[in-house]
Amino acid sequence: MKREIERKIKSLCNEIGTSAAAACEKVTSDLEAEYDKLVENGMAELDAYRNVLKDLDKIKETLASLEKTPAEKAAAEKKSRIKDLKKITDKISSCMWLLTVILFFLVSFTYGHWHITWLIFLWGSMGEIILDMVVKYNKGKSLRKVLKSGISGIMWLLTVILYFLISFATGRWGITWIIFICGTLLQTVIGWIFNE
Repeated sequence: MKREIERKIKSLCNEIGTSAAAACEKVTSDLEAEYDKLVENGMAELDAYRNVLKDLDKIKETLASLEKTPAEKAAAEKKSRIKDLKKITDKISSCMWLLTVILFFLVSFTYGHWHITWLIFLWGSMGEIILDMVVKYNKGKSLRKVLKSGISGIMWLLTVILYFLISFATGRWGITWIIFICGTLLQTVIGWIFNE
């Protein structure tokens, strides 16, 4: 059972980080001493084990409250910022798609042309790409990679939009697919520009 106590505390310390490493040995030895004392007083080993670890949450709080290193503080702050940004971008994304749907129905009911107005959803996708770029950049990805993926995504969306617009306008579906070959060439150029 002593080994189990040591394993539990070690697991807690690993979860919390290096700030608790110095205190882990002390906490483990104190809990093992308390365990020994309870067993000597006639308590069953399993009961003593449960008794010693009954306040595991308090032990975890105590270890977590120990002073963190500057690197751990910075990592925790960055993680918190990214989490907050994710919540904000999720809300923005939800609102954007709701507005896209509303705009789609407003334009479609007002002007008709349902066969074309669905392209509004592709513009919503462009907004989603831009939001994704913001999140990636704030997570620490290099500006070069963020720009490359964002520009590529927007370029392919514009390619699809152009394909449908030109195809609907001219009715030459048998030729307009060549736009996708142009998109592939543009993708290669974007790779060269960003040296990848």
